[in-house]
Amino acid sequence: MNKARVKFGIIIIMTVMCLAGCSKEKAFVDSCDSEIAEQVTSIMQEFQKGRYNLENCEVFVTEESKKDGYVVRRMTFQADWKRVREPIDDPLIRGMLQARDELESPGEKEAAGKIINGYLVEMNSEPESERIETKFVAQISPGNETWELFYPFVQEGKETLVPFREYAEENWSEDAEKQMQEGRRRLIDEVEAAGVGEDEESDGVFPIVTSEPVSILTTEEEQNLRDEAMSAAEQCGELYKEAEIVYPETEYSRIEGFSDQQRKEVVKRLGEQGLVSVSDDMNMENYQKMLDFYSAYVSGRDAMVTVFSVYMDGNIGALTFIHRNGKIQSFYVSVGWREGGMPEIKGFGSNDLEEIRLTEKGYFIYTNTETIAHGNLREYYRVKPLSDECRELTKKYIYGLSFVNYNMLVTNWDASNVEEILMPCMFEDIYPIYTDEPFKTEGGLIPAEIYERIMTTCFPVSVEQLREHCGYRADVDSYEYEMIFARQFPPFGEVVDYKQGADGTITLYVDGVWIDYNSDYAFTNQIVVQPFPDGTFRYLSNTIEQKELELPRVEK
Repeated sequence: MNKARVKFGIIIIMTVMCLAGCSKEKAFVDSCDSEIAEQVTSIMQEFQKGRYNLENCEVFVTEESKKDGYVVRRMTFQADWKRVREPIDDPLIRGMLQARDELESPGEKEAAGKIINGYLVEMNSEPESERIETKFVAQISPGNETWELFYPFVQEGKETLVPFREYAEENWSEDAEKQMQEGRRRLIDEVEAAGVGEDEESDGVFPIVTSEPVSILTTEEEQNLRDEAMSAAEQCGELYKEAEIVYPETEYSRIEGFSDQQRKEVVKRLGEQGLVSVSDDMNMENYQKMLDFYSAYVSGRDAMVTVFSVYMDGNIGALTFIHRNGKIQSFYVSVGWREGGMPEIKGFGSNDLEEIRLTEKGYFIYTNTETIAHGNLREYYRVKPLSDECRELTKKYIYGLSFVNYNMLVTNWDASNVEEILMPCMFEDIYPIYTDEPFKTEGGLIPAEIYERIMTTCFPVSVEQLREHCGYRADVDSYEYEMIFARQFPPFGEVVDYKQGADGTITLYVDGVWIDYNSDYAFTNQIVVQPFPDGTFRYLSNTIEQKELELPRVEK
């Protein structure tokens, strides 16, 4: 027998067997896809039931590797998370409401109501629907024809694969009773922290209001202001006729899906009545009346003026400023809505003021003698108009940037020294400006492709510079997420002028407004941006000049 021929025949047989085995294994791995997608979708929907509907679900493979006889697939689950439970039905809020009802003193109940309202406002600010992705790992054993799902939990840079259902049960399931107890605990703690019913001020920076101040208005005058607020709202009633009311017949009622255009129409309708009216990111109607009031105030004459504010939720606030016999005070009336465009008063009351200031640029800043829960020491209106162009430029290029969390706005920089402003935390603010979507991350990591594409578009930086300064991890080809911790009452920037360059660049003249320090001209920036044809842009440089206040110091 020819030994060479036998050896060759054996090789052929072994090759055929190997190919057959490989083909079978591949067929099994591929056949797992639909089952994996079905199980992950089922688990995700199970643990969000009653809170969110998960719609338009997708599962796809992002990476595949082999290890110890397993096929390891890194996968992503995507879905549109549509909120189906209203915030007032959240067990946390239900627990707070129970605790409020058990409080004894009127002051405690009032403080509790304001605390709960703060939570509801925050919850209501969340989008009704949001597309969210969840990472997971499928570990497939072709030999045994089995597979398991894991969640890639990352802590201190180390990844641990936790069984997916186990992770979901521990982190995503909701214990309603436990949440209600947490709500009760939080409310009681916050009411106690506010010092309600105590003679001493709270431990916070500012004293908290514990009782209604003595009004400088007569009872008849207060009734007239309430009547005026109702009359003004009634004139806007037709704009609310088709509105869907959320939480009707409660003090937390609001309009479902109240649009920016609807707000503009209500502000305009109030202005047509000769009233001072305003809303966020809109010029004030009949602002001359505010200037006249301030002129009377500084000259020592008695005067009153009412500002009608149209809120994001569709409700209307009428805030009257009173100067009488050398004392300044505010009187508020809160107007909500019932079905069919019928207004109703939700609340009213007085507050003592320490100071009023009208800046040269037209910011009306008033200082509360005491602060209410979830309130500010100083609050403001922009009285004098700002051009639509400046508002649009602010919204596109400046809104969302921070003066206190990173160096971008408080350092003079251009392409030659851009490395000085690179800090990992700034990506959290740059991402929504670039994408017009809220920032989110899974497992504390941001894929390098996303991070580098956005940052090299928005700044004159190289990938190498980013990897050196922004926490790049080569082992996972990602950047570590560094959370921004919110600062209380930080400054914000607004574009007050701009210049188009012959080269297509735009120079933005930006004033830093720091209401907490009574300034609308704390510092001024010149920021050069380069718009691109696809709608994206690049920040090219920044120069800043100190004006009324010292520049914030940011530590890297």
